[in-house]
Amino acid sequence: MIRIAALLTTYNRKEKTLRCLTSLYSLKMPDSMILDVFAVDGGSSDSTPEAIGTSFLDVSVSVHPGLFWAGGMIQAWKDALASGGPF
Repeated sequence: MIRIAALLTTYNRKEKTLRCLTSLYSLKMPDSMILDVFAVDGGSSDSTPEAIGTSFLDVSVSVHPGLFWAGGMIQAWKDALASGGPF
C-alpha cells in the first residue's frame, strides 16, 4: 500500500481551493494507493477552511493566521507527519 500526502496552503481562495480539491479527488488512482490531503489556511476571511471542511470531510484542515506559502507548506508537512504517515 502506498500513501500519498497532498499538501495545500490556502488564503482567501475558497473557489479555487474547492476546484483544486474537486480535481484532485476526481483522479483515478490504483487501489494500492491512499491519498491523504492536508490543508493549512493562513487565516482567510472568506471562510475557505469552513468550506473545505464542509465539502471535503477527508481533508485535514488547520488554520494558522499569518502563515504564507512556505510556512504553510512546512506546517502542512508537519501535520501530515503527525497523522502517522508514512508517506
